[in-house]
Amino acid sequence: MRISLGRVAALSLAVPAVVGGLSVPGEAATAPVQTVQASSCGGNIVTTPAQWSPGVGSCSIFGSKGRKVTFRWNVYGNQNTAFNVRGFDSKGKAYWHKCGTGGGTCVVPWGNVAAGVKVRGWTPGGAATIRFTY
Repeated sequence: MRISLGRVAALSLAVPAVVGGLSVPGEAATAPVQTVQASSCGGNIVTTPAQWSPGVGSCSIFGSKGRKVTFRWNVYGNQNTAFNVRGFDSKGKAYWHKCGTGGGTCVVPWGNVAAGVKVRGWTPGGAATIRFTY
């Protein structure tokens, strides 16, 4: 299980300068500091009309007071497919947050909870696949 901590700043590294294949003492190049995504967390669900199809994310989330997590999701197949994410209220009680149908972006209240990501999908006819990231 991986744990998502949001974004992490890369380190600035000093390395010797190289001129004509030779290291030049006393000089250094500095790599720029960048903000990079710590990990690519997400997953997919194959949905059916029989019942809600459960799924889990590839990373757990450490929450904090007032934290919200943004989920991005796409539907491959029936665009009327619905997507829900388990979120948490301010008291830490779990509930299903309705993200809608057809794909998009969904901001889910997470609160001060450390937990694995649970999702579910349902399609009104046929089958569809939902791919999500966060």
